[in-house]
Amino acid sequence: MIKHLANLSSYISPASLTGPIFEKELCVSSRRRRNYLLRFVYLILLTFFVVLVWLGETQFSRNRSVVYQVSRLAEVGKTVVLTIVWFQFCFTQLVAVIMLSNSISDEIYHKTLGTLMTTPINALQIVLGKLLSKLLQILILIGLSLPLLAVVRVFGGIPWDFVVSSLCINLTTVIFVASISMFFSIFTRHSYLVIIFTALTMAVLFYLLPIIAGLIYLGCHICNENTFLSVLCNFNPYITQIAATVKLMSARGMPFSCYWPAHCLISLAGSAVILIFCVKMVRKAALAQAAGIPIFAPRKKSSPSAKISNHPTKTSPVARIRTVSGSAVLWKELRKPSYFRRAKILKYLFFIFALAVLVFTYIGLALEDDLKHDEVQITYVITMMSLAMLFTITLPATCITTEKESRAWPILLGTTLNDNQILIGKFLGQIRRCLPAWILMFAHITFFILDGIIRPIALPMMIIISAWVIIFFCSTGIYFSARFKHTTTAVIMNFALAIFLWFLVPFVLLLLCEAFNLINDDIAEGYINCIPFVQAVVVIDGACKPEFSFYWPEIRRIGTISSLLLLSVFFIGYSTLAAAFLWRAKKLFRKKIF
Repeated sequence: MIKHLANLSSYISPASLTGPIFEKELCVSSRRRRNYLLRFVYLILLTFFVVLVWLGETQFSRNRSVVYQVSRLAEVGKTVVLTIVWFQFCFTQLVAVIMLSNSISDEIYHKTLGTLMTTPINALQIVLGKLLSKLLQILILIGLSLPLLAVVRVFGGIPWDFVVSSLCINLTTVIFVASISMFFSIFTRHSYLVIIFTALTMAVLFYLLPIIAGLIYLGCHICNENTFLSVLCNFNPYITQIAATVKLMSARGMPFSCYWPAHCLISLAGSAVILIFCVKMVRKAALAQAAGIPIFAPRKKSSPSAKISNHPTKTSPVARIRTVSGSAVLWKELRKPSYFRRAKILKYLFFIFALAVLVFTYIGLALEDDLKHDEVQITYVITMMSLAMLFTITLPATCITTEKESRAWPILLGTTLNDNQILIGKFLGQIRRCLPAWILMFAHITFFILDGIIRPIALPMMIIISAWVIIFFCSTGIYFSARFKHTTTAVIMNFALAIFLWFLVPFVLLLLCEAFNLINDDIAEGYINCIPFVQAVVVIDGACKPEFSFYWPEIRRIGTISSLLLLSVFFIGYSTLAAAFLWRAKKLFRKKIF
């Protein structure tokens, strides 16, 4: 009897769900320096933001009485807690996407997944072991902020239910995002493609679908507005977190009810569905690899020469050698596979889905007569620009690291090509690869120029903005690709550079300006003009208005010629920085070979 109870307990214990994969991943993670570096960077950034917010909130009350300072502590505590909550809400999702981007593909690429299936380990243990081991690292990051949340709560004004709800929303969202990243890692070997697919999926689920649902609601009015927003809140973690934030800062809260436990249960249910598909696909991939079927190998098309060689009486003709004209590196870069390397059906489905969503939103907004509003046009342009920038930041950072990983980079350096020829070929090839991502935005602008909603001057202005963005990130991508040996690291550093230049630096400058008066307002507002999203907003806003002027921060309203000259200055400045990155990348070609 005792023996049977012991066997039953072994089947229902949590360890039986993860198996030895979880223990192995924990042992490996404890020996990786990058995990300790990640915790260090997380604490440094969190402390930096909290200190800046704390000093900014207490700056205004330093010369006041003690009673006033004590009365302000509750508001200061709310601001600090919100900073911590939103920082870890965004940061942990990014970490989850990156950590799970190669969770299954590494096992497939190193041909160990098929070997695992010959052991008592099943597909469920592989999936849960990989997922939970990475989530444990993220839980450590979340746990690092709990003491600070408990200390700040002493100031008052922060109920425990907000802290608990924020942690639950954050955790369930991280599990859902990590499940999506693991799902895509089964189908592609490259981590940067998994990051792109996961980001696109999150944009569709949490951005496009709510917009489509809102347009359907405006056309049908099938229920009350508060009921519709409540249902939408339960399926969107960002809306749920915003509702909890508004409820904390305002006594009235949101006009609709948002029940966060329901949202957490829905997120966990969605994660469970995705993980079920992951288990099935992992088992299928493992059995295929155990049988000797290549998974990531490209499909070979049958050629006419192959058909002739199989004929018993005919000899196969000699294959024609293709001649290369011009730059050999550029010729090679232009013949690289597209974004969707193996799944042509997925490429067409994505294109059809994007076109259908675009046409649907056009029709819905046209029926409401909202397409002529500048806010709508700005939303379209910023959304399409963000999508194009996702590819522009990612693709150039893979041009050299992929060759390092395949051991083709030393062969290229061993040819008669010099460093300048390699650099120019890589640079022009990456520009050519990034251009198709911007077609959708320019097609939208051209269509509404012909419709008379946007003035034609917006087209050359957006061309200047897009040109320096492409040149700058192609240069930085080549530099990071030459600097690091792994593709994922190069892609992350290119994204980190964009976040540092266009989000972190403006935030610090505005805080130093408003809270401490250490710098002039003109410097902070002038730096904001360097951000491409701000430039796009200014251009589309001015092009949709009848007057021929554009409102720039710190510069105020200027004319069309002055705006073109200002954009040209930004183009020259970023192009100069791009030249510096390219020069430095060329110096690293023969120093960072492996």
